[in-house]
Order: sequence, then C-alpha cells, then structure tokens
Amino acid sequence: MKSILILSIILTMIGCASKRMAKENQTNQTDTVSKYTGKVMESEGCGFIVQTKIDNVEVSLYVVNLSEEFKKANTKVQFDFIDSRAMMPENCKASKVVVAENMTLIK
Repeated sequence: MKSILILSIILTMIGCASKRMAKENQTNQTDTVSKYTGKVMESEGCGFIVQTKIDNVEVSLYVVNLSEEFKKANTKVQFDFIDSRAMMPENCKASKVVVAENMTLIK
C-alpha cells in the first residue's frame, strides 16, 4: 500500500514538472520573434540587406535565407526574424545576421 502511494506521488511530481517545462519553452519561443517592416537594399559586401527599425533604432539585417523573389532593391517587406549564428560575409557592414521567417511583400 505504501509503495502505491509513493509511486503516485512521484508520478504526480514528474507530470507537473513536465508541464512547467513545456510552458517555459513555449514562452521562450514567442519572445524571440516579432513582426517588422523594412526595405530590401543592395549593399556592397553583403549583396542584399533589409533595413528596418528595432526599438526606434535604424538597423541593417543580413538575411541568410533571403529568397530570390525579395532580392530587388527598394522592395518593401514584412517579416519576423531570429538571430542567426552564421558568419557575417567579409566586408559586409550590416548590424546583425538573421534568419527571416514569414516574409511577405508590402504593396
């Protein structure tokens, strides 16, 4: 009888810990992605960059996964991004390297 009670308590504790960890992981993922608008520009050394504002500061983003349809100067886009660990191309003066998600054209 005691062993069943102890086993029940342990399983309950494990279940609660798993739910808490899943909730924390979900919160961390949503904190890293936000909606931004910007303009695709040609840049010497980078090819194409996206100029946008983050916290009211003008920044230029080197987007490692920028698809061909967006590689046109002065194209206005809306997108989400996550910081990338990829290397900045040599001679590129962009502010940061990112991976873009959900990129769409703005008319």
